[in-house]
Amino acid sequence: MQFFDSFSNPIRTIPMPHFLRKYVVAAACIAAPFFAHAQSIPLDDVPALAKALMRGQAVRTSFDVSKCRNDNAGEPSPAVSGGLVIDPFNILPNGTIAFSNTHFTLGLGNQPVNEIIRFRVNTDRSVQLTITTLSLPTYQPLRNIALTCEVGSSVNFFVQLF
Repeated sequence: MQFFDSFSNPIRTIPMPHFLRKYVVAAACIAAPFFAHAQSIPLDDVPALAKALMRGQAVRTSFDVSKCRNDNAGEPSPAVSGGLVIDPFNILPNGTIAFSNTHFTLGLGNQPVNEIIRFRVNTDRSVQLTITTLSLPTYQPLRNIALTCEVGSSVNFFVQLF
């Protein structure tokens, strides 16, 4: 097989010595399980989460709001789960970590809406989560849901290793 560069010139390949091929194959076989299973590690406490964020590590969160308590007494929590990557965040003087996500989606009747999800992760492992839905193009509030969740139960955090 012959390879060509972007100008259609043949690229000369240098053959790998046979003894070296065995080492490359062996190293790939040994390393494969580490790459397959070590993609992320859970962060089960708030100080570890803050430390990972301040180091600039890629942190993901997954959440199942059906396991959260709706702060509006008598109303059920939505049966929704999801996840996101924490990009902008704030760490307040009391140790609370705040971050949010805004995205456009379709609401009831396939009408376009803007949804804002806000998280406040407290040092006691509680998470105040609010979901605000705004109409488009007027940005009038359509729905606001306030939930109380818990780190390790309804909200989980993971450090992405690569």
